[in-house]
Amino acid sequence: MVAVASIDRRGPWSMLVGLEWEGDKLVINGHDPFVNPERIGKSYTDGNFHWIEVQIEDRRYTTNKDRVGVATHYVPDPNLLCQYLAGDVEAEAVAAAATEFAKQASLIEDLHQTIRDLESQLAEERESRRRDRELMVDLAKELRRKWFLRPEARAVLFCESATSQPEE
Repeated sequence: MVAVASIDRRGPWSMLVGLEWEGDKLVINGHDPFVNPERIGKSYTDGNFHWIEVQIEDRRYTTNKDRVGVATHYVPDPNLLCQYLAGDVEAEAVAAAATEFAKQASLIEDLHQTIRDLESQLAEERESRRRDRELMVDLAKELRRKWFLRPEARAVLFCESATSQPEE
């Protein structure tokens, strides 16, 4: 089975086509139904993007992430949905693929959130260190200013005795 999509003067269209091997050639099977009649599914196109959706009980599975919502579950492998429609895999395989993708997507989102949290902590730490450096510079300036105002410091700097009075 293959999903075919195209655009003509009426707009975009898509359909599922059954294929079979005749010797070493792959040909369209126009004689036998290629979709299990108990399985519901369809191919879609918007002219740019093509996807497949299947209905299994009350759940819809799609290969289009933009259509994922409350009633639709994403399956990254369109071949799996075609295999389901052809009867080659069971519903459990489709549900398992959607569940596995959801778990991986959740883990990836958790990792992204952890990265955002760590980046935020790093930014806060950098800001804290910048403020600490500014405080230390200001403190050093203040200590230097106070040290130069002391008579002992002036005596050392200007070779005066600590007891002598500056000349007037």
